[in-house]
Parts: sequence; C-alpha cells; structure tokens
Amino acid sequence: MPRIRSYEEGTVAMATILALDGVLVTIGVDTHRDTLTAVALDQRGGRLDAVVVANHPGGFAELVAWAEQLGVIDAFAVEGTGSYGGPLAPLVGPARVRRG
Repeated sequence: MPRIRSYEEGTVAMATILALDGVLVTIGVDTHRDTLTAVALDQRGGRLDAVVVANHPGGFAELVAWAEQLGVIDAFAVEGTGSYGGPLAPLVGPARVRRG
C-alpha cells in the first residue's frame, strides 16, 4: 500500500497519493456548526485520509479539492443535510450525496 501523507501533516497539496489508480473513494462528512470533519475510505473500507475544514464556502472548496486528489469519488455521505450539512450537500453533487 502506498504511503499517504495526510492533511494533518501540512502538505501543500493536502494529500500525496502514489499509484492509487482505480481507487473509488467514499467521503463521510460529520457536520458541526463551525467545522466539517471528513474521512475518506477506499472501496474496501480502508481509511485513506481525514481532514477538518471550516463550515463555510471556503471550507467546502477545500474539502472538495482534498477529496478529488484521493481518487475517483464514488459518493459523499453527509450528515445533517437538513441542518449544518445543508449548504455543503448541493456543492458535492446531489447524485453523489447519501443524505442522512
């Protein structure tokens, strides 16, 4: 398995993934008033990376950019789409969001 440098390590590109062609990524997002905590899993359920961003449009863009660098996005699972996760859901693609 390639080494993954996580966002927490302060990488400029947010994640360095080598030789992960064909990886399907599912992003789970735990929503709070001020922050979004996201975890990325591969198609086997293995943890790829995690990130915490601000719950505002700038944070949404950071989250999507981070996710897209991990592989092919299969789905976003966004908690609280009727509350704190509501503004994020349309930005990550309604067809890719599993609401809950």
